[in-house]
Amino acid sequence: MGRLIEITELALRDAHQSLMATRMALDDMTPVCEEIDNAGFWSVECWGGATYDACIRFLNEDPWERLRTFRKLMPKSKLQMLLRAQNLLGYRHYEDSVVERFVEKCAKNGMDVFRVFDALNDVRNLRTSIAAVKKTGKHAQGTISYTVSPLHTVQAFAEMAEQLKEMGCDSICIKDMAALLKPQAAYDLVTAIKKRCGTETLVHVHTHATTGVTLVTLMKAIEAGAEYLISPGFDPEVVAFAMKQGVAFFPGVLTPSEILAAKKLGVEVFKVFPASRFGPAYLKDLQGPFPGIKLLPTGGIDVNNAADYLKAGAIALGVGGKLVDKAAIKAGNWQALTDTALELMRVVKDARGGA
Repeated sequence: MGRLIEITELALRDAHQSLMATRMALDDMTPVCEEIDNAGFWSVECWGGATYDACIRFLNEDPWERLRTFRKLMPKSKLQMLLRAQNLLGYRHYEDSVVERFVEKCAKNGMDVFRVFDALNDVRNLRTSIAAVKKTGKHAQGTISYTVSPLHTVQAFAEMAEQLKEMGCDSICIKDMAALLKPQAAYDLVTAIKKRCGTETLVHVHTHATTGVTLVTLMKAIEAGAEYLISPGFDPEVVAFAMKQGVAFFPGVLTPSEILAAKKLGVEVFKVFPASRFGPAYLKDLQGPFPGIKLLPTGGIDVNNAADYLKAGAIALGVGGKLVDKAAIKAGNWQALTDTALELMRVVKDARGGA
């Protein structure tokens, strides 16, 4: 049986912290929360890091209200935060009781996963916060701040991972905040951690894409036999690469401008995401300026609206989170998941005239 590779969604925290100086207001994010909640991510990183002080200093928002709002709008998801260990969400060390009280309040307000790191990888600065997370019964993710130097070796990082696990961490994160982690180095480091800490150890790799490693990853996936690539957004470079390799590629688009740009690059099938933002009628609207366009709506598709999207002109449907009932999974009720999938297939078949 193949392994299940889990994914953490970063759009509500690290994405706009890295790209927009953490300036996204809560009102900018709430419209997409339902889509994210239904996507089935392992966790949704939405708080911590620089979001706390940005709310207060620049956005005139209450960071605690932001957390409570995310908890309300994403009831099915595990919410995740980035915690700077003894620094909490500030820029200096705080006394132990302050750390313990802060973590307790985070948990009570809806936080599930605490990614705890120290910029200097000093495990002494991690002990109190990790212990505080464990006391609340939440998930403690011990974090290695990845960098490159003669001192930062695979062996040293693996030893740190072992120390983190001994502290009680539920998982280990390799945090590559500067996009320095290369494919072979990642392979070697994960292998070393698994060997040192046990194959059952959960290892989370967090990396950025500023050095272009994402494109290399796609190349390796194609070399391994991948036949389709689906993207949540539209990146002209990725489209051009896929076309050059002769690989079918369905980029995520939403506006007529994105569709026109993708058509110029040779794209034939367009993933409309998030489709639920405008509903089935939007597909008909797009067919006005783009007659015969092949649309693949994704996001918010379920048994109740699948037929409407097909009747509006969809050639296929992208269905994910709506097929996965987390309560059924937790209860081990696999038949309920099967029944939902079968009902969706029936709806699609009927909408297509029984074909």
